[in-house]
Amino acid sequence: MDDHDQPLLSVEHLAVSLTGGDVRLVDDVSFSLSRGEALGLVGESGSGKSLTLRALLGLLPKGTEVTSGHVRFDGTELVSARASELRRLRGRRIGMVFQDPMTALNPVMTVGDQIAEGRVTHLGESRRVARRYATALMGQVGIADPARRARAYPHEFSGGMRQRVVIAIALACEPALILCDEPTTALDVTIQRQILTILDELRGSRELAVLFVTHDLAVIAQICERVAVMYAGQIVESGPTAEVFASPRHGYTDGLLRSVPDLHLTRARLEAITGMPPGVADMPLGCRFHPRCPLADDACCLDRGYPLRAVGGGRRSACVHSERVGGHDPVVADA
Repeated sequence: MDDHDQPLLSVEHLAVSLTGGDVRLVDDVSFSLSRGEALGLVGESGSGKSLTLRALLGLLPKGTEVTSGHVRFDGTELVSARASELRRLRGRRIGMVFQDPMTALNPVMTVGDQIAEGRVTHLGESRRVARRYATALMGQVGIADPARRARAYPHEFSGGMRQRVVIAIALACEPALILCDEPTTALDVTIQRQILTILDELRGSRELAVLFVTHDLAVIAQICERVAVMYAGQIVESGPTAEVFASPRHGYTDGLLRSVPDLHLTRARLEAITGMPPGVADMPLGCRFHPRCPLADDACCLDRGYPLRAVGGGRRSACVHSERVGGHDPVVADA
């Protein structure tokens, strides 16, 4: 098989635990991503999305560690890779867009220098050549008058413009994969739409793979061909985005979709998922969602959980009652 046909990123049975303990924060997560493809990881806050993203590049917070599984990027195993090898990949082959651009940017460096820095470090370009590329890239991500704005500092930019700078930094070395950790959460809907459009256009022109983490289903519907839904540290459903959102096959996915406001529907009140997600040290037996699921019965409470299994059409679900789930109005991207 040609290397181009192999997944660019392959994650197999990834587990992230508290250091020195047996409490798993991310449990048995598997997915793959091809060149030029966009995959969304979606779920409530605390479901393990951001931890999964950070585990890929060895950027886990203190007190957590990868305890099992494999992460392969373009044939290279990342879990066992040395820190020096990961540093060579970060920025060069894999870019990262963080949620808060103000904390991601250096307040005492001009934005042009920050964008150029990766090319100087990883590609060995002169600062003059790298700055010229950085200025051109600022124009590509929608920053007007880039030659002048490249000499400005982060505090002189609005939130949306700062996020464009962060995207430019992530793209500066022309990576094959970009990881997006809720990059539009703090932006108003108009700027959010612009940022998503920029990412989608760059993905098409550069054959860029995008792994997009968010709790916003509409964002996933707009930019991602495939979606993986996370709950309590596990992926509970995955498949083509349009099909998953039109006809979910897991109770948690269905609950998320029912809680989304829709201006085209008249409802007495929004539906909400009852209860709260379980604590990391107090996971229920069987399906972790069953205490909150209206379809739950004794079959959902067995000692062993339910791994993802094929349910047809390239879709997978971890629900024993997958055939009974559904009956909501689909989430669609904005026209």
